[in-house]
Amino acid sequence: MNNSEYWTKFLQRRLSRRRVLQGGAAIGASLWVGSTLGCGGGGEESTATATTKSGTTTGAATAAATPQPKYGGTYRTYATADTRSFDPHIETADGRPITLGYNGVVKFNSDGSKVIPDLAMSWEQPDDITYIFKLNQGVKFHNIPPVNGREFTAEDVKFSIERQMTNPPGKFTHGSFFIGKLAKIDVVDNYTVKFTSNFPDATFLNYLGSPWTKMIAREAVDQYGELNNVIIGTGPFMLQKQEKNVETVMVKNPNYFKKGLPYVDTVSIRIIPDASTEAAAFLAGELDALTPATTDEERVKKAKPNYPTRESWYIVPMILRVRPYDDKRPPKPPFSDKQVRKAIQLALDKQEYINAVYGGRGAPMVGQIPPERKPWALPDSDQIKQDIPKAKQLLAQAGYPNGFKAELYTMNQWQYSDSAEVAKGQLAKIGIDVDIKLLESAQYYNKVYTYDYDMNVHVMLGSEEPEEYIRPYFGTAATFYRWGNPEIQKKADEQSRIMDVQKRVQAILEVQRMILDDAPVNALFVGKYITIVHPRVQNLISSWNTFDWSYYENMWLSE
Repeated sequence: MNNSEYWTKFLQRRLSRRRVLQGGAAIGASLWVGSTLGCGGGGEESTATATTKSGTTTGAATAAATPQPKYGGTYRTYATADTRSFDPHIETADGRPITLGYNGVVKFNSDGSKVIPDLAMSWEQPDDITYIFKLNQGVKFHNIPPVNGREFTAEDVKFSIERQMTNPPGKFTHGSFFIGKLAKIDVVDNYTVKFTSNFPDATFLNYLGSPWTKMIAREAVDQYGELNNVIIGTGPFMLQKQEKNVETVMVKNPNYFKKGLPYVDTVSIRIIPDASTEAAAFLAGELDALTPATTDEERVKKAKPNYPTRESWYIVPMILRVRPYDDKRPPKPPFSDKQVRKAIQLALDKQEYINAVYGGRGAPMVGQIPPERKPWALPDSDQIKQDIPKAKQLLAQAGYPNGFKAELYTMNQWQYSDSAEVAKGQLAKIGIDVDIKLLESAQYYNKVYTYDYDMNVHVMLGSEEPEEYIRPYFGTAATFYRWGNPEIQKKADEQSRIMDVQKRVQAILEVQRMILDDAPVNALFVGKYITIVHPRVQNLISSWNTFDWSYYENMWLSE
């Protein structure tokens, strides 16, 4: 089959599959499609004016003045599958119920440029290893047993962080934020907490502001253990129900400590796995916002010409990676051979992924950090470009002149399966015969986190803290991926202790170049998406971090 025929057949399969695709979400699937809540992109603007990242207003929503907020109503959104866990220290995919139900000590502002107060009123940093936080007084947990609305105190901060630090690495997904870094946490009084680190740590405040670093109650953990099916936090919304594979409903917290917030009474998150069904529900007036698949975009815009539209970047890159290894799982051929990994790297044309998956809307990755996150991202001059003859030569030198067969695992969500199809076509050019294995989310995670696969199409988590694209995958305490190269591990860990920003930038660029050279993970692209919003939705503030939904406490409905 020639290249033209391959892509023709691929696009036909893609359109057909999107009409029938059912099943679970992928890591970040609820942010891919749950970005209907307006994640990514742009600053604290109202969707009534639909200001895009470039400042362009689209649609017919150019109100002369912002009307006064109204209380009440239900905001109707959707996700591709249920949240795997409501435990903020475990979940990695869907930050929506977690950041609606919990608060952190601090958080990031919506464009991800600085840390701002949340449960803390203020803080000070007397030296490089000490942070002292003053907490808001009178904050109450949700009035739900066994916590029953008691006051939030500094003891809860200490418990919430130490919970992740004192358990075996890997039990809590985000434990790498703090394990081995903090020397102690002191409760000075009910409303003052002091952190002392083992060494200067450039990441501490950023990780404390992560959407996953939420404050929980000891009583809830004592009763439930892992908080997979309950939310008892201090946040603006409380969990009313989760009907598996149907809907999650969050209702207004009447005792929220931020006076006057939230405005809406209810946030309904329907579970809709299929992109065409999502579009149909939006067109039928059953949803308040939609991030359409590229195949549905034009017909939705045409049907709703007066609905404002915004364009935003995804926070997470799509990646293609080979089987990991560590001291417990030795490397296995053929992927233990660097020449094979480099051949795979040279087979890739990243723009083809963007064209096939997002209709050309996106940007090729260079290193691990998305290109818009300057100065931490590698420049275009470091890009590894497709070179099929060189890739074939490397495979022959490695002892595979005719290529080999390999299984590639990914999730049965269209962004992932489409990316896997592109990888299959590109690797076929150098003789690697890829068998794509599509799994529902539970099966997928069970497979991937045994670290036992040939290849894998995945999305990489990230945040405002640049090392989160690197250290959880390549550091000594990595939890999302394990690559046993000690030099990369050393550099991935060391950069966090560099307090001089410019020197740290150079260290993070260096470790990305080391990863490019060793080629275990190929960061492919970040997509751009559009969000089409019902005109009744006002002040839908976007967070650049697509896992942070906390700004929906400010949203209100005009009807």
